[in-house]
Amino acid sequence: MKIKLLIVILISAISSYSQESFPKYTEVVNHLFRNYKADSIDSINTILLEKREIGWKVTTIDSQSKDTISEVFWDSNKKQYNTISFPPNPDKIVDEDAIKNLVSRTTTVRFDNLKYYGYVGWDQDLIRLYENKDKLTDLELYSLGYAYSNYASGLLNNNFDFSDSKINMNLPISKNAMTNDQLEKYLSFQNKAINSYKELYKRNPKFETIPGQIGIKYYNEIASNFLNLRIYQNEELAEKQIQDLNLYSENYKMYAKYMLDSCEKNGILFTVGDNDTFPLLIYQVKNNYRKDVLIVNTSLLQDSRYVIMMKNRVLDSEGIRLSIGNEFIKDRLSEVLLFNFRTEDFISIDDLNKIVSNESNIVEGNSNIYKAVFSNNFKLSHNTKVLNWSINENALYRNHLILLDIIATNKWKRPIYFATNNSHDNYLGLSKYLQFEGLVYKLVSNEGITSDDEIGFVSPIKLEDNMAKMYNFTNKVSLPVEERQLIMDFRLIYNRLADYYIEHDNFQKAESILDECLRIYPNNLAYFSFDAYSIIESYYRINSFEKGKAIASQLMQNIKNGVDNYSFLDEEERKVKYDKTKKYLQSLNKHYEVD
Repeated sequence: MKIKLLIVILISAISSYSQESFPKYTEVVNHLFRNYKADSIDSINTILLEKREIGWKVTTIDSQSKDTISEVFWDSNKKQYNTISFPPNPDKIVDEDAIKNLVSRTTTVRFDNLKYYGYVGWDQDLIRLYENKDKLTDLELYSLGYAYSNYASGLLNNNFDFSDSKINMNLPISKNAMTNDQLEKYLSFQNKAINSYKELYKRNPKFETIPGQIGIKYYNEIASNFLNLRIYQNEELAEKQIQDLNLYSENYKMYAKYMLDSCEKNGILFTVGDNDTFPLLIYQVKNNYRKDVLIVNTSLLQDSRYVIMMKNRVLDSEGIRLSIGNEFIKDRLSEVLLFNFRTEDFISIDDLNKIVSNESNIVEGNSNIYKAVFSNNFKLSHNTKVLNWSINENALYRNHLILLDIIATNKWKRPIYFATNNSHDNYLGLSKYLQFEGLVYKLVSNEGITSDDEIGFVSPIKLEDNMAKMYNFTNKVSLPVEERQLIMDFRLIYNRLADYYIEHDNFQKAESILDECLRIYPNNLAYFSFDAYSIIESYYRINSFEKGKAIASQLMQNIKNGVDNYSFLDEEERKVKYDKTKKYLQSLNKHYEVD
């Protein structure tokens, strides 16, 4: 639930900077489905929206023939919607799930921020539009940096939506993959992206982006370039790019250190996003610290080159070991495998290579051929124990296949950890074997007691030990949004430990933990937001009603006064948040019979 709330809030945040001359993405989607029977088309063909100079275009792709039809849906010259060839919807009956499905397949934030987006070549169009323009606005400068960054990435790979195959350099999968000319071209565009963000950081350090304020976006862009050069060229060149730079705030450096210290010697740490990956990579190199920990980004495991190159030694760490061969990793068939559900038997993940190598494991879907996995139930042995779990999805994507293979081939030789801010699907159904230790989950062979709304189970001794060593920021003045988000995460860690003691009827211990949390992380450090919900309820559960009511009162006052960790919410969004919070607190009070 926490992750979903963050996404909604961040979408609202960035949307406040949107291109005013075009209707918002969600408005266009709603107009399409309310006026046309788009859901009937979307169930057969793929519908894409494109934001171009001419306006909003609707493109349908035939699932069998792959033929495309594009129509201008909203005309930027006329400032109005056009009639398109979709069947009309006179009753205005809308399938809300179909709308959510279309919205979830795209990035609302990017559509609302960028003047052009959603088609091959959008980045080149933005570069032509803004590159030689005088006096760019903050949003235009950000858009230019984003376009440069996307173009630079497109030279190397097709990891991002709407990549242009015409500019891809088709590099060999090896170290020093780029020639000098190719390297010069890549660095030219990559440095233009970095310099655009740097200029915006100097001009408006509070400009907000998806990972946080522009400062961390600027640092992450430099770190992304570092990682690209490590993967595509060599470690020496990668480190040269950052040797004279002081990257990330002191608080984020401390967070990176905490994450690394959460891992035992030679640990493998699976991260997922920019903010839990890049600061750690940079901290290892710049501080010559915990180079034994191998940081593996689960999102990038979808990229075959990243997977293969991560087999190489990284700093003081051995690379990943895999049973699945490079040829299959590079094959299109490894991108997604379909669960065939022919049996409820548990598949040993030691047999993954046999499964993908079996030429009879083939199924058809949407006019394509896929490798099949005949069960979504898996098992792994450790001495006399057998771990059993299920992945409740319809498909197994390459990154999750590789993750399972890493776990299998590791054979418990290296401790394995997952960052706690992963989406639930990245834990692969392993929840009952993930020991919650604060900023990380550790994969263990003993089965713990879990709940439906939480990943993993608490190890109180290890968690308290970790909490005693960390989580106290050095700078506590005017924290940027990304650091306030960390504070909210820290509060939830404290609350989870308190919940453990509540479940074990040690109310006094639970209350002391909650009190300590609020002493270290009070409202004036990071305003109470959704993170306060669980803390309020925890106080109610131990009959400390006045403390819970005080937090609830402060939470409502924050929203009412417009002070929030996401202060960019507009009035309408604040009202919605206020009403929802009020209803939630009323239901909580009723349940616990609080006046």
